[in-house]
Amino acid sequence: MRNSLGDAGVEVVMKSLGESNSLLELGLSGNSIGKVGAAHIAQILKSCPNLASLDLDDNSLGDDGAEIISKSVELSTSLVTLSFCNNCCTGRGVALLCKIASKHPTLKHLYLRGNPIGQSAQGLASLIGVLRDGSSLKSLDLGVTSLGDEGLKAITMGLKGIEKLPRSIALY
Repeated sequence: MRNSLGDAGVEVVMKSLGESNSLLELGLSGNSIGKVGAAHIAQILKSCPNLASLDLDDNSLGDDGAEIISKSVELSTSLVTLSFCNNCCTGRGVALLCKIASKHPTLKHLYLRGNPIGQSAQGLASLIGVLRDGSSLKSLDLGVTSLGDEGLKAITMGLKGIEKLPRSIALY
């Protein structure tokens, strides 16, 4: 059973964590977090310099939440894993997360499974861009993102000629 903290509960948890040098992993999966909660999470990314893993799966963050989180991830110097699965994030939100991933020096694992990216030109271009830009990503999960045949075709065509691919790309 999940906690269902919601935005208000996340605010309380984030305030209690304060500035923590010892926090390495933060799991907030399945807590009905939306845009307001994303702003509270963004603050913790700024105040916990050693946070290496952030799990935000199964919430309702959407594109607005992705925008807020991506801005704070950009400032993080230690984040290695960002899991943003099943968050109702479309091509716009995925584009923002991919933009950060393409230039972030420590981010190695980006999980976007279950977001309705579909065949969004913006989302597909960003996915291909993050792979082409020689990012430090080692794994990229795009499973169950409704890419369809055309979307998968665009991604596989975009992968041609790339020398440094992540070790794992999930497209199931």
